[in-house]
Amino acid sequence: MHRLLHCLTHGDEASLKDISRLAYRVNKQFSHKDINNPEADLIPNLSEVSSPYLSGVVPAALLSSKFQANIETQRGCNFRCAYCLYHTNFPSIRYRNLQDVVNEIEWIYKCGVKDFRITDANFLSKKDYAAELLAELIKRNIKMSFFFEAIPSFVNERIAELMREYRNLSPDNQILIGIGLQTINIESLQAIRRKLPIKHFTRAFDLCSNAQVVIKTDIILGLPYETKETYMDLMEYIADKMRSGYNYLSLSVLRVLPGSELHHIAISAGLEADPNDSEHFVYQTPTMKRQDLVECMKISGVAIKLFHTLNIESRMNIRDKYFEVKDRFNVSHVRLLRHFVDFYEKFLAGTNSDFVKDDFPRAEHYWSFDMHKEISDELINTELNRLLEIGIPQ
Repeated sequence: MHRLLHCLTHGDEASLKDISRLAYRVNKQFSHKDINNPEADLIPNLSEVSSPYLSGVVPAALLSSKFQANIETQRGCNFRCAYCLYHTNFPSIRYRNLQDVVNEIEWIYKCGVKDFRITDANFLSKKDYAAELLAELIKRNIKMSFFFEAIPSFVNERIAELMREYRNLSPDNQILIGIGLQTINIESLQAIRRKLPIKHFTRAFDLCSNAQVVIKTDIILGLPYETKETYMDLMEYIADKMRSGYNYLSLSVLRVLPGSELHHIAISAGLEADPNDSEHFVYQTPTMKRQDLVECMKISGVAIKLFHTLNIESRMNIRDKYFEVKDRFNVSHVRLLRHFVDFYEKFLAGTNSDFVKDDFPRAEHYWSFDMHKEISDELINTELNRLLEIGIPQ
């Protein structure tokens, strides 16, 4: 990357051909060198790489409250999840000098940046390193919000306490952590080489919640050996975690990325790609036929709308009413979510909405965009109030 940046900043396009593992177009054809060699041209010591912020590659004039800065502390990952490409680029984890990273964050803070994202695959991969970084931010009285991703088994009491201390510095110090649950089906986790006991996720979730950290839980639909029944068990578990705080769900349909290890696993496990798109989404699997997958996608869409409506105040109001309905009538989450699937379908009947089409095309796009346009928060609130009065129809 440093050589690429050098070529771009100095207009030296001729040197692109000498950069290992870089693909670029030449006369409409891709050219590359050592593309399949993960160790080619690796920088052994990341401290040798100058900061793009401190060196002026990113001009200070760009740094303002409207700018979200990306901060890198390391390259590599502890896990080798089959659906991911991140670890394929880096055979081991290498870390930047911690003080360089802290100086970088302090610099962008003084330039007016209010928000940054740590781009690491697992920021907590070296717990002492992460803890020292957080302690330095507290010591320097940094007042910014930030996001990072972490593997749940790496969250511990010390990390949680430091996040709480950072949060308490200022109302501006929001922390959002992305934790990949993906599934609770052990057979699926083994297939994608992510065997992570549910107790680790539960412990990490509770520690982060107590530290007043906002948790984004990642779930993937369509994994090998997942069934409709195991996915509903997953939804039952994770929906109950939405009871408090500003936590929300990030649901996605599995993509079998070319070049990933999952591509070969998908062939042996009989996963079928969606023939109607070029984004590599799974269409059906031997254990989850298309009809079951569509049902699960609709349940997921409903859960996103109930637990991740875009307006934060409205989200908390909907969340609280949802749990009031659930607890008053002592029903399962899946039962209540299915009621809202029926409610959406009746409301959208006769429209061109993807939600009511037999095959639910572009489901993930619908969750992210169209659903929030078609189903208003007011409509959800009205239905929840109605359920509180009359109960849930059988």
